[in-house]
Amino acid sequence: MDNPPRSKVPHRASATRTARSKTASAAGSKEAARAKPQRNIQSIEVGFRLIRALEQAPGPMSLKLLSQRAGMEPSKAHLYLVSFCNLGLVRQEDSGYYALGSYALQLGLAALNKIDLAHLARKVLHELRDETGEAVSLAVHGDKGPVIVAKADGLKDDPLVIRLGRTLRVSNSAAGRIFLTYSDADSVRRLLEAEIARGEVTAEVTTAHPLDDAQLTALADKLKAREGRSIKLKTTVDPEILGGLVVRIGSQMIDSSIRTRLNSLAQAMKA
Repeated sequence: MDNPPRSKVPHRASATRTARSKTASAAGSKEAARAKPQRNIQSIEVGFRLIRALEQAPGPMSLKLLSQRAGMEPSKAHLYLVSFCNLGLVRQEDSGYYALGSYALQLGLAALNKIDLAHLARKVLHELRDETGEAVSLAVHGDKGPVIVAKADGLKDDPLVIRLGRTLRVSNSAAGRIFLTYSDADSVRRLLEAEIARGEVTAEVTTAHPLDDAQLTALADKLKAREGRSIKLKTTVDPEILGGLVVRIGSQMIDSSIRTRLNSLAQAMKA
């Protein structure tokens, strides 16, 4: 009698057990690798204790106090600070005190850009706008002042028009004054001196309807050519002027509104 064919099922079971064993072994190796302490450069971690101390400090710090906060000798802290100053992570003021430098700000802004702060804030901006009816904007600290990165236009009859990407003046904008309040004295002085050096003037523009970005840019360029200085536009909407626009720059006023033209025509007809 012929022997019955031998089943191949045991071989499949054996192969399955082998595969599972290899998978478990690989997983165990990965877990062991993660659990094993990684090699590091200890001097970098030690040096960044100074950066963390500056980040947590309410203002510029002396070398003695900074080294105490970082838990190291002043002579050792000074060597790290020299390197950090060369990189722009730290700056030394005229008083000799230390504070975070411009490159630290750039790193923070780059991290914010990666997080997409404007996207995260959009829901809150619209909720606040819906609650108050006012225009709401989000500004971040730029090289020349607060920069509008997100907005929610107002719901009232004469809404404030806000342009994305606009840099606000630090001296006469609410966002600018907030930044000045929480900046150190040297940063405040540099921002104000730079603003004065730019010679920018504010033009208050009233129109019957909101202007789009292209119209605002064209108007700013024409006013700049006329005044010989950079122009910052502050826009409002007043349907009662019917059309055209009214521009005020300091004590000067340029009134090309339809309302004024009709009034002038009515006065001429009476004469």
